[in-house]
Amino acid sequence: MRIADDKVYDPFDLEIVREYVQAATEEMFAVTLRSSQSTMIYEVLDFAVGITDVHGRPVSQGAGLAILPAIFGEVVRGALLQYPIDRLVEGDILISNDPYAPGGTHLNDFCLLMPVFFDGEVVGFAANKAHWIDVGGKEPGSTPVDAAEMFEEGIRVPWMKAFRAGALDESLARLLAANSRAPSAVVGDLHAQAASVRTGARRVQEICARYGPDTYFVSLDRLISETAQRSRAALAEVPHGTWRAEQTIEIGGETAVARVSVAIDDDGMTCDFTGTDPQLVRASINLAGSGLLQACSTVFQAAIGPDVPINAGTYEPLRVVCPQGTFLTAQSPAALSLYFQAIAVAADLVWKALSHVIPERLPAGHFLFGGILVLSGPAPGGGVFVMAEPNPGGWGAGVGADGERALVSLHGGDTLNVPVEVVEQRYPVLIERYGYDTSPGGAGQWRGGEGIVRACRVLSDWAMATPMGDHRTVPTWGSEGGQNGTFNRTEVHRADGTTETHVASVRLMLGEGDVICTVTGKGGGWGDPRRRDPDLVRRDVRDGFVTAADASAIYGVTVDGASL
Repeated sequence: MRIADDKVYDPFDLEIVREYVQAATEEMFAVTLRSSQSTMIYEVLDFAVGITDVHGRPVSQGAGLAILPAIFGEVVRGALLQYPIDRLVEGDILISNDPYAPGGTHLNDFCLLMPVFFDGEVVGFAANKAHWIDVGGKEPGSTPVDAAEMFEEGIRVPWMKAFRAGALDESLARLLAANSRAPSAVVGDLHAQAASVRTGARRVQEICARYGPDTYFVSLDRLISETAQRSRAALAEVPHGTWRAEQTIEIGGETAVARVSVAIDDDGMTCDFTGTDPQLVRASINLAGSGLLQACSTVFQAAIGPDVPINAGTYEPLRVVCPQGTFLTAQSPAALSLYFQAIAVAADLVWKALSHVIPERLPAGHFLFGGILVLSGPAPGGGVFVMAEPNPGGWGAGVGADGERALVSLHGGDTLNVPVEVVEQRYPVLIERYGYDTSPGGAGQWRGGEGIVRACRVLSDWAMATPMGDHRTVPTWGSEGGQNGTFNRTEVHRADGTTETHVASVRLMLGEGDVICTVTGKGGGWGDPRRRDPDLVRRDVRDGFVTAADASAIYGVTVDGASL
């Protein structure tokens, strides 16, 4: 392992290295996007890529899932516990999906990690973590809502060598394929991720060859230290103090309360989740690995603003505290296929605690849980299809602005929904409706944004649906006198004419002709509704987002045909 010497820092070198490694991660992202086999990766973008230095400190990231890049340092740390650098050779690529290892998430997320060699020594790592559509378990999609333990959710792979000196371990590939309902997608995505980390490794080798490894090391050190300084300076602009929030969730007959105390002082920002209830035993909304770091890092970035680059230095002022054994720090073998819902709860708590402190950056509450639907059934021509997609929803209003309509959730980052045309081409379904949900809610001086309605008709003989629902006891929260928004919900319109509505996550059996309708929540309002500009209220009525009756009753504005 090379250690940088006392080479004089050159600001021009720093900028070249900074742009080079950023371009490398963007290329890694593009390689994954273009070569993957699953819609969860090439359409939804449920993956992340990054490059770290030799110590595992993240130095650049690509687009994709916002909650993943912050943990690549933990990923490297966990991998090196199993495979120290002296057990790695050029061409090796490690693989794991262990949710309880450092940097772990849930079993669907497979991480490939490649050591980057230059002149026979490791100079860094290239990482790619992506959601595989099915990794076994008791339900298609590997996301059962009522699993009692992780073993019901799929195959668990500790850190292993997927490629040894550049050669694929065929036995491992066969094992992974044999444990998936979508074997071709699994193997294809494995190769896509491998191509991605090889690309990142090759670009790092090129910059080391051009400028020398010492220049590379010195530039990365400077990059991280300068970012840490900028992060601390931005945090210093946030008022100091301590703020608290809590939230209750219900699932599978269990109730759990998450609590946080957020303190900002000269030393940084501390998110303390002490007092959070124990891990759940009959539900999959548990969090392990580095989940709380993922949740808090996302809000931390929002708090310090968009001008601070994202690398290891960004999070130096952030500290996360929570006793082990809570549902936010679960112990094996607790089920955690819906870990992203626990991340959403934790992130929303920190967001809510700080929303009154920096309202210009943190608006009211949003739909939170991602509106995810997993649908599976008999595929045309044989086999089983597995469709999984998140859906956008309503964001909260803020100072001087209505909430965003139909935007991905807080932890979604750059993720997208699957286009209607792709869904209908790939799966035996018909999308009958896709538009805004104009249900009442989120009133305020500035209105919460609308969620969506997406209606999917089943064309196969049968289908199993798992909508990832809403587990809060209170809907999306308003701020500064704004009204609450709405819950996420699922409506099922049966072919026999009956209708049912579900708010929580649930498993549903559907028949041919049944329509399952995902409705994502509306964001919370900001400020007293009676202070909303009457012209904006009239526009809301004209555009169909507010009824004339609500304009009068909630906003105090009389709207008739002549005034529109």
